[in-house]
Amino acid sequence: MSFRHYYKSGDLIRYYDFFSKNKDHHKPRPAMVLGYNKKNNSVFAVRITSKGGRTEKPDYKELGDEVRVPKGIVYNDKPLYGVIKTNNIIEIKRDRITSTLDVFPYQTKLEVLQVYEKFKNEDWYKEFLEASNLDYKHIIERYKENLVAEKLGFFYCHGSNENIYEFIQDTPLRIHNIQLLEKKGRTSIFGVLFNKKGKIYDYNIATKKPLQKIVHDWSGNKKVSEWLREDEKFHILMK
Repeated sequence: MSFRHYYKSGDLIRYYDFFSKNKDHHKPRPAMVLGYNKKNNSVFAVRITSKGGRTEKPDYKELGDEVRVPKGIVYNDKPLYGVIKTNNIIEIKRDRITSTLDVFPYQTKLEVLQVYEKFKNEDWYKEFLEASNLDYKHIIERYKENLVAEKLGFFYCHGSNENIYEFIQDTPLRIHNIQLLEKKGRTSIFGVLFNKKGKIYDYNIATKKPLQKIVHDWSGNKKVSEWLREDEKFHILMK
């Protein structure tokens, strides 16, 4: 993962919570990354807790805001146990993070989003979100966009078996090559190639735009995030 300059959504990280009044929190703690904040060189994340081991007792029932940590996730060379607190969003400066230890599977990342979508308008759920004083709606919207890009395989890197959309979404690029693959009613499917520093990324864009509009709109540079928005599939999944 030599191309990775930032932490990625779904990364399991270990961080120091020195600002907590509870000294028990000053030890390294696990969290799941929602996204990287280049502006502040920080990470948005959701806390992970085992509640002192209580989450692993047979009679423990997850609360509405919790997603179970899946089996197989490794933290400090040991299996990680506990629950992800989906509405306990924190911002962590990069120098408070020791490392990326593992990556959560797509299904777990999706479950975090689904719990948020289910309860985001409930007072008990919003209480934690609003207590953070963060723009949590924007944070989750970017997190959702990252999941959609991953689902679509937009800017999938074969070498690392990972999507790099999050790292280059603000990078301007132009289409290197384009080919009409098929037409379904008003929708056209175009196979496009992007050249990013000598590496070729392929993708199929579905669009209802007429050919003249495509020639006009797709002839120059766009941010990678703007290219993603040219795809009808993106808007369907975001809904």
